[in-house]
Amino acid sequence: MVKALKIEIFLLCMIILIGLAVRSRRSLFSSTQQLLFSMLGYTSAAYIFFDMIWTLSDGVSTPVGITANWISNAVSFSLFAIACLIWFFYSETMQGSRLLTTPYRVVLLTLPTALVVVLAFTSYWTHAMFYIDARGVYRRGALYMIQPIVSYCYVIYTSLHAFIQARKVESLQKKAIYRTLAFFAVPALVGGTFQIVYSVPGLCVGIMISMLLLYIIC
Repeated sequence: MVKALKIEIFLLCMIILIGLAVRSRRSLFSSTQQLLFSMLGYTSAAYIFFDMIWTLSDGVSTPVGITANWISNAVSFSLFAIACLIWFFYSETMQGSRLLTTPYRVVLLTLPTALVVVLAFTSYWTHAMFYIDARGVYRRGALYMIQPIVSYCYVIYTSLHAFIQARKVESLQKKAIYRTLAFFAVPALVGGTFQIVYSVPGLCVGIMISMLLLYIIC
């Protein structure tokens, strides 16, 4: 019953995120912003999908269950980092950041995410970031913390940047946009905390709320 409720929440969040990604083409300003917002919506929905697969497969000790557990974790680890990177690009684009003015800088900013992806997909052999034990249960690896550190560094940096920008500009409209960018991560962080403490799918709900606020205000 509890697992069924979690699946329903996952599916609802996925539907809303995909709907926002589709509709964003008609509501945001520049084509770059449209593309990044849409990519963020689709990537977040894909992350939630593989998180749902992990929920269904974790603890299933059959060969199919263990394989699904390996794949879902490798992909979801990667997608979460990629989603944070896309969010960073979107937020910095909205703020007119000089960090994104050259391809060289964009490549450098992408390298930490590429590292996470490599570590996630090689963990099958190295157990560096995670592993699945003989009972089909997910376990953290020695290098697990690299993924959240990389992901949250993107979010924290651009949030602080937006907060500073909001204090500088005079336009009330821009202030509202920058404040939304600055506090984008708050619902996801609160939801993630509830997920850790109460074992509920709070992170996906937090991501959905953040995207909704972003869509409405920006």
